[in-house]
Amino acid sequence: MNHELSALYDKYDCYKKYMRVTKEIQEAKEMIAEESDKEMIKLAEEDLSRLLKEEESIIEEANHISLPSNLEDKKNCTLEVRAGAGGAEASLFTEDIFNMYKNYCALKDWKWSILSLNTSSGGGIKEAIVKITGEGSYGTLRTESGVHRVQRVPETESQGRIHTSTMTVAVFPEVENVDLLIRPEDLRIDVYRSSGKGGQHVNKTESAVRITHIPTGIVVANQDERSQHMNKAKAMQILAIRLQNRQDAMMNEESRITDHRIGLTLYGMDKMMNGELLDEFAGALKRWRIQKEFEALEG
Repeated sequence: MNHELSALYDKYDCYKKYMRVTKEIQEAKEMIAEESDKEMIKLAEEDLSRLLKEEESIIEEANHISLPSNLEDKKNCTLEVRAGAGGAEASLFTEDIFNMYKNYCALKDWKWSILSLNTSSGGGIKEAIVKITGEGSYGTLRTESGVHRVQRVPETESQGRIHTSTMTVAVFPEVENVDLLIRPEDLRIDVYRSSGKGGQHVNKTESAVRITHIPTGIVVANQDERSQHMNKAKAMQILAIRLQNRQDAMMNEESRITDHRIGLTLYGMDKMMNGELLDEFAGALKRWRIQKEFEALEG
């Protein structure tokens, strides 16, 4: 709700600035057309040039705050890193990228909470999921999603040969109300005694939790925390991320919809036919139309 209210204030402020500058542009144009004094005309032309640049800046600002994704951009996010091709070197590269994001979050004063971490026996990270808490973290990091590649000489390479390794990054907006998004009847929850670190407590109580999402077969287990409740909460968060990842992958495989006038492509025919994507197309078309009208006026 706070994000939505903030967005409304931003839109209203942008609207006021736009109305002011368009009025001043009109006044400057009228002065140029009606004034006979060359010095005054020159001043009016300088004003008009400045105002047109300001108008362009306001339009760009309006385009940004009108984007449907803008509210999501202000959310916290979850970040997943996963080693790709390249064997042990890929795991080391994944660890490097993982630490890079960790350092970046520290610089931004964002909270870094590890949800899942699977290390490699030879060093490095196989896969990890992290929750990043900080306003705007999703908008800042969302474009990091994709395959990352490095070409370098590994420390273990005695011949000095260059190796190519890959890893993938996936960034999602924070999943709110996880329990409401996942139906209880779709889950099988097993509890068992933890093993490993944690002393006597973890071995005496059934604090570890394993959750199976029956429709997809996705299994998530967690025993990092001391209580069953905390392990279940973390496992549910990880499950939600796995399901979101799977949904995004399926969506990308579905047919795409493109408006060639503006070059916008969205995915998900079912969503389109249900009307769920029309707002995004309509918003982009509206911005495109306004831009064309301004170009016509300036011409």
